[in-house]
Amino acid sequence: AVALLTWHHFLAGKVSKQFAFFATSLFAFHPATLYYASRGLLPNGAFLALAMIAITLLGDKTRGRLALFGSGVLIGLALFIRASEVIWLGPLCLLGIILVNRAQDDHGDSRQSQVKFFSACFNFSTLRKILIFISGCLLGLMPILLTNQILYGAPFSTGYDPALAAIDSSAPVPAIQKIFFPFGYYPEAAFIRAGQYLIQWFPLAAALSIFGLITLSDPARRRFRLPFLMAAIAGWYLIAVYGSYSVFDKPAAETLSIG
Repeated sequence: AVALLTWHHFLAGKVSKQFAFFATSLFAFHPATLYYASRGLLPNGAFLALAMIAITLLGDKTRGRLALFGSGVLIGLALFIRASEVIWLGPLCLLGIILVNRAQDDHGDSRQSQVKFFSACFNFSTLRKILIFISGCLLGLMPILLTNQILYGAPFSTGYDPALAAIDSSAPVPAIQKIFFPFGYYPEAAFIRAGQYLIQWFPLAAALSIFGLITLSDPARRRFRLPFLMAAIAGWYLIAVYGSYSVFDKPAAETLSIG
C-alpha cells in the first residue's frame, strides 16, 4: 500500500492527477499484484514494493541527498531479498541518477545537451550522487553477506543453480553467460512464455499496454520515451532470463499459473 501511494504521488508530479490515479489503479488491481500481495511469504511482493519506493525517491528532484541515500538503502534491502536482480536493477538506478542530474543541470542549451552529453552527465555532482546512492545500497546489503555465507556457503552467491534450472543442463555455459543468463539463453522458450504470461493470461492489460505504446508516438509525450526505453530493456532482460529456465514450483508442471 505504501508503495502504491508513493508511486501515485510520484506520477502526480509528472502527469495529470487523473492519469496518475488511473495508472496507479491499473497497477493496484492487476492480477499479479493481487496474487503476490495476498501471499506475504513470497519475496516478489516485498522486492517490488521496496524497488518502487526507491525508484520514486530516486526520481524526485526536490528532496536532496537524504532521499538519494534512502533510495540506496531501499534498493539494498530489495537486493537483500532478491540479490540476483542486481544485474538489471543496479544499472537502471545508476542511469536514473545520471538522467535526473542531467535534467537538473540542463538550462535549455540543446547544443550542449547533444555535443557535451558525457561531460554533462559524468560531472562531479553526478559522481557524488552516485557515491551517496551506493553508500545507502551497501548499508542495506550488509546483512545479506552473512546470511548468504550461512545459507549458500559464499557471501555473494544468490542460491540459483544453473545446472538445476537450465532447459538444457548438458550444454556448457560460458562464464560471462553464467552472470547475465544463469539459466542459459533460449529465445524461443522465452518468447513462448512471454506470450503465455503477458498476453494469454492478461489480455486486457496487454491491450492497454499496446495503446500506451501507440500514444508515445505523440511528440508531446517525447519526454517519456527514454524512461520507457529503459523499462523496455529491463523488461526484455527479465523475459530472456526467467523465460529461459525450466523450474516448476506448482503441483502440476503442465499447469499455467502465476507461481
